[in-house]
Amino acid sequence: MFSFFKKSKKVVELPVVEDIPVTPDVEPQEQKPIWSIDKTFNFEMGHRVWSQKLEHEDLSITTDCACKHLHGHSYEVKIELSSSELDQSFMVTDFKNLNFMKQFLDEILDHKFMVDINDPNCMIITTVSPYDIAIKENFLKNKIIHLGAEFPVDDENLQLHRDSFVIVDFCPTSENICKFLKDYAQSKIGNIATVSAVELWETKKSHCRYG
Repeated sequence: MFSFFKKSKKVVELPVVEDIPVTPDVEPQEQKPIWSIDKTFNFEMGHRVWSQKLEHEDLSITTDCACKHLHGHSYEVKIELSSSELDQSFMVTDFKNLNFMKQFLDEILDHKFMVDINDPNCMIITTVSPYDIAIKENFLKNKIIHLGAEFPVDDENLQLHRDSFVIVDFCPTSENICKFLKDYAQSKIGNIATVSAVELWETKKSHCRYG
């Protein structure tokens, strides 16, 4: 007689899986709200990105390192402050408390040319040996030197030339300038607020953010 039932197969015993401990539900801690404010400034400055390398021609299309040339930009910088608490005026801080940034940009960077002390052409560009600058100024990170003020000369034309330069200890890429400005702003603001980010535009299409 034909049977519709197949012969029973041997039962395969599966390995025992140990009980996985269940993590008890943890109520999420309530996070304080964060307020952010920002203010934008403009300045004109020249630089030379002496360290530029273009090693991916399939991406860059060209290997012409134009940023190694002496050139400049109409910069725009945005300083963002944040805090989980408001001050006695119910503000992160008054926008006027960022006036120091405008003063710094206007008096130190505007219409200047930023040169890295490590630039192999530093002496050619500035007429002052980077060794002399480092020795005289005991050069440290996050320091900026106004060359004309520190190395004055009697020659009027040469003095005007040196007055054009500010010396730093980093290659003045957008990324490094952004970090430099953020560190400077935080050193001035102190514990009033956190400088949560700095954004820098070289052009309308080229933008950097640090923070």
